[in-house]
Amino acid sequence: MLFALFRGNARLPVPVRRTRLLIAAACWTVPLAAAVGCSGGAGSGGGAAAKPVTPITKSEESLLGRAELVLTGRCMREHGFRFVSDGPSAGSTESGGRHFTFGVDDVAWAEKHGFGDSDERAGGQPLAGNPNARYLQSLPLARQSAFMRTLYGDEKAPRVAVTLPSGPTVSASVEGCQAEAQKKLYGDFRNWFYAKTIAVNLSAEIRPRVFGDPRFQERERQWARCMKKAGHPADNAGALRKTFLARKKGLTGSAASRLEKTLAVAEARCVLATHLNQVGREVQAEHSEEVNKKHAGTVNTYQRLRRAALPAARALVRD
Repeated sequence: MLFALFRGNARLPVPVRRTRLLIAAACWTVPLAAAVGCSGGAGSGGGAAAKPVTPITKSEESLLGRAELVLTGRCMREHGFRFVSDGPSAGSTESGGRHFTFGVDDVAWAEKHGFGDSDERAGGQPLAGNPNARYLQSLPLARQSAFMRTLYGDEKAPRVAVTLPSGPTVSASVEGCQAEAQKKLYGDFRNWFYAKTIAVNLSAEIRPRVFGDPRFQERERQWARCMKKAGHPADNAGALRKTFLARKKGLTGSAASRLEKTLAVAEARCVLATHLNQVGREVQAEHSEEVNKKHAGTVNTYQRLRRAALPAARALVRD
């Protein structure tokens, strides 16, 4: 995960080809708090019931992220690179945008922002406020490669790999400043990487269950009929965005913006009229509970490791 440089969906253009860990879809939130704690190590999906670890709060999660940046920054500077570890833009490129899981459902917001992902489509624009990304892009190509190797480890270095329940395999080097930072915070890197990778990617297992649920599919068909009646035929929100991308080619910036907002407003009105988001959230909560129970042992390990790291994180950020 490109955590040390940025969070969110923005992609960083670099000359180095390498596999990256993509942590869940941004618009999918898996309620890990619903997971039931079980005994067993990080590799245990179930087991005898045990007292669950209380999930950390959003502020504590932010604290861990800041602590990881502090440790990563120290390591990078020791290797001769500049690295900003503090400040609101050091580890984030998010612009305050909103994400809608099953489609935009706020008409007023759609009238102003359209689908809300124009920055991502523009390519690189969200990185403007990130000092580490700016620094990386200012380096010669050879130094960019060296920066990435120092941060994430050499491609030839030993790696730890995890196959997700949904099928894909993700891996990370056990070397590099990011791995070293995580070792200092969470202990054994392999144990941490396995638990985290499974826990934060549960959405990949939940998503197809939701979209394949007859209750959601019926609402989506109603939404499609509503959109067709409004003059913007599309089977689903994803198809509508593909239509927009195809139609915007050749349009001026202002014309493309008007088209995007028109389509987004129609989407929002139909989402509200068919209660698509409401039903989607209900179905998602049901399937999330099932998946969380299935992987309760791993989720509990993930929560335990994060909670155990909080004292060290507080000391790092305080210093």
